[in-house]
Amino acid sequence: MNSMGLRALVALASLACCGALRAAPVEPCISAYQKDIAGQSVPADSVYAVITREQGSGCILGQADGTGIEQLLETLRDAKTDAEKAASRQMLFERVLAQFDGLPSTPCDGNTIACSAGRHVAKIRELQQALNAGPVDPRSPLIAQNSWPLVPAIHTIRISNIDLLALLTNECAAGAQSPQCIAAVDFSAKVIRTGESMHQLTDAYSQPIIEADNRFLTERDKQWNSYMNDVSVQYPWELWLNGYLFQKATPAAQRSQFPLAPTSKWVFLHPSPAFERVEGPTGGHSTQAAVVAEIAGYEIWRWDSGGRVTGRLGASLIVSFVDARGSSAVGYGLLLKTPFKNASVGVVFRNGDRGRQVNLAINVDLAKLIQKYKDVDIKKFVGGSLGGQP
Repeated sequence: MNSMGLRALVALASLACCGALRAAPVEPCISAYQKDIAGQSVPADSVYAVITREQGSGCILGQADGTGIEQLLETLRDAKTDAEKAASRQMLFERVLAQFDGLPSTPCDGNTIACSAGRHVAKIRELQQALNAGPVDPRSPLIAQNSWPLVPAIHTIRISNIDLLALLTNECAAGAQSPQCIAAVDFSAKVIRTGESMHQLTDAYSQPIIEADNRFLTERDKQWNSYMNDVSVQYPWELWLNGYLFQKATPAAQRSQFPLAPTSKWVFLHPSPAFERVEGPTGGHSTQAAVVAEIAGYEIWRWDSGGRVTGRLGASLIVSFVDARGSSAVGYGLLLKTPFKNASVGVVFRNGDRGRQVNLAINVDLAKLIQKYKDVDIKKFVGGSLGGQP
């Protein structure tokens, strides 16, 4: 048995050792609260500030918290397999729900203990059922980042709509030491603890999804950057043409979710510098600077797992312009794309003083020094928002 399985059994045994698994424990924060207000006259609307300070005393998922929830959260975070995670979640839900045993619980509106407990317990059970049923929609409020923990600025647990300031102010009207107020403090501590524990549980559940999303977005970003700025950079008219064809071929719903960058593109009226081996008037050859214009061409490639281009192939019909004695200024030919970034080789047919020439041309596309595309250009190319962002 691995250490995770042993720890899970120990945690389960510790939960069962003192009676029924679902027996509600004594609230650890009550003694800290009573010590805090001893000999003081605490207004009803200040009780909320006192109980929220108790988080620092360790009675909520700290050293003074004897509920066992923190240990179960640690067991869940250490879980490796799906079976271990499911078993750890089950134990955690049992212990969390046990916090509310014996309390009145009716899911209704209002800031009474019974209504608030009813809503909170219902949401905990809803989360439990959703996790047991399978993958949870990442957009679900059940696993949203700020759904479960207490939000101090609005003194509310969002997922169950519990306003602790309003509840404590109402329940403590008879005094901060009154039985009714102590019950409300007891309940508030339980709500804060269980809300935070559900927050940590959903964080543990979402972490693999977040990591996968990060890997996905990083790879997509590399692909698009390479497409726009490395794979024979396109001039604006080429970008318009390829963007139009991409939008026609790709459904809008797919385009809005950061789609895979294209694995092909058309080349159209694309000028770039080159070198050409030209025959001279006496029969020797020399390397001459040339300007090559790709009239029309097509390229294909694949994306590797790191978002890099691999297997790049392509060809273009070209016109080559050169100023060399004994040769016509204009030649025509075929340019072949190489796997090396922005480098191509080809043949140029040109007339000269000694007749028909077949010349070697080497093209190095420097358009990336002129064009640099940004995210706004990608959005324009895709034809809308990416990942739901405007």
